Amino acid sequence: MHNISSLKNGKIAILIVAAGRGQRAGGGLPKQYRKLGGEMVLTKTLKCFTDYETIVVAIHPDDKNLFEQACAGLDANIISVTGGATRTASVKAGLEALRDYAPDIVLIHDGARPFLKPQTIDNVTQALEDTQAAVPTLPIVDAVKSLDGTPIDRDQIRRVQTPQGFHFGAILQAYDNIAADADFADDIEVARQAGMPIRFCAGDTKNIKLTFEDDFMATQNMISITGSGYDVHQICTGKTLFLCGVEIDAGFSLLGHSDADVGHEVLWVLRDCLSGEVLLARSLLSSTESDLAALIREVKRSLSVPIVGVVSDGQRSVRKAVAGALPRVAHQLCHFHYLREAARPIYEADHHAKKELKKRVRGIRPIERQVEGRTDQEARAIRGYCSAVRSAITDDGRPPLQASGLKLHDRLSGITASLNRVRKKGGCARSYRSSKTL
Repeated sequence: MHNISSLKNGKIAILIVAAGRGQRAGGGLPKQYRKLGGEMVLTKTLKCFTDYETIVVAIHPDDKNLFEQACAGLDANIISVTGGATRTASVKAGLEALRDYAPDIVLIHDGARPFLKPQTIDNVTQALEDTQAAVPTLPIVDAVKSLDGTPIDRDQIRRVQTPQGFHFGAILQAYDNIAADADFADDIEVARQAGMPIRFCAGDTKNIKLTFEDDFMATQNMISITGSGYDVHQICTGKTLFLCGVEIDAGFSLLGHSDADVGHEVLWVLRDCLSGEVLLARSLLSSTESDLAALIREVKRSLSVPIVGVVSDGQRSVRKAVAGALPRVAHQLCHFHYLREAARPIYEADHHAKKELKKRVRGIRPIERQVEGRTDQEARAIRGYCSAVRSAITDDGRPPLQASGLKLHDRLSGITASLNRVRKKGGCARSYRSSKTL
């Protein structure tokens, strides 16, 4: 038996059984290839294991094209083998395919269980640290009777799920020793008959096996994401509204730019609805690329639906983390943050211009002191020019894209031109001498 330390660092292989016909589920296709929430069941199941190094899938020889469709776009090492006429034969073929790879642990999972959570996998692998076989189970909550009405103690029985985990060498030997036509209900039964020690661990009520048509209907809600959202614009004077670019005679308008199109409002509400459920929250000590990438991968594992797009604030570490954890997934920056990033060079030039120009604009207060208490026209003119300079320097209430700092040069140039015009028109010499120091 492996010891605890070797298993923590050992190789784990995944064997998924997907060679059945699934006739009880109906739908015209083997159930593992039916669509659920717009995605094949087997695709959802495979996504539960994409962080593992090797995945072997036992499939029916007639399903090769369907299998390739199910694997399309998945970032994982997925190998198919031809399954047998029974589940036992399919598992035996999968184990044989792993013989040369020789993992420390193999997790055997039903292809029709797409709602597996990482916690259940962890429960199985942790149990394998000191036993050769582990299986997730659930307690029986209903009263149980035999067919003749005899009561059965429900505390003595359990509902069994997958993945069922084993030390690879032990389960491989157990399968090597069974008859060629053997047909067992599951792999734990093979392990039990081989005398392997078995441990039960906690299962998950949502980790159901899709078997009947009703199962597909009942699980539609398990892949739904709900939320609420709204967007607000002020009604203003006008005659028309726009709905997805179509002009409508409404007798009023909405105040705004492109996002005042009512069709855009619908998109914003959908966005808020889809992001209205907190999927995973963690307190991170830092927001480095590696920390964020690990968090994104954990979110990916916890979802039963595919991630087809990401919207973020566009920070460099976030962009790199998304690219690393979700390759080939579309990544859109939030419009506000995108504009902020796009405006950064202008903003930096804006800031630099302000800094350099302010160095050259000094001595306003001494000039103002010279005319304190005076009410004549000359004093009013000097105070007006001083106020204009102060306004030009301190008026920063504009977004970066308007480059208010760069406009500072134009404002000061305008003040200088005005003073020059006063001089050319024969204005008060003393006033000009005082003001030109600005």
